[in-house]
Amino acid sequence: MAEGIFGRFLERNAVEGVEVSSAGLITYDGSNAEALALQAAAERGIDLTSHRSRPLTSPLAEEADLIIAMELDQVHDILPMCAGQDEKVHLLGTFSRKRRGLIEVRDPFGGTIQDHRACFEHLRELLEDLFISLARGSKKGYIEVPVTKGS
Repeated sequence: MAEGIFGRFLERNAVEGVEVSSAGLITYDGSNAEALALQAAAERGIDLTSHRSRPLTSPLAEEADLIIAMELDQVHDILPMCAGQDEKVHLLGTFSRKRRGLIEVRDPFGGTIQDHRACFEHLRELLEDLFISLARGSKKGYIEVPVTKGS
């Protein structure tokens, strides 16, 4: 859903030359989006029917300019893939303009349609904040992300 939402922000603001791509840590290459994710996005005018999953790999991570994770554990799992380029990995919630503290977006996989709708809205809010931050020239969120597990 995040790729579709952020792509919509780029489209509506006539931003060109930016590629948005989704990759997961626990996924099968080429799988369709979950039916409830398709429904939640479609209800808000975003078509995810052409989406196909792919796993995040070290080459993909190294190629990316910016990697946005939804959960802190994902940040910890992604960092080793970035070959010393830790500064490109961020927790989406750190870009929130309204909330402070550790803000994570839980994956609604396996949940209800209400869970997917709530996740969509949470993503939309945070991705709008990310878009604003990037439009202002900043890749830095509003809080520091701890980078050690178990702290």
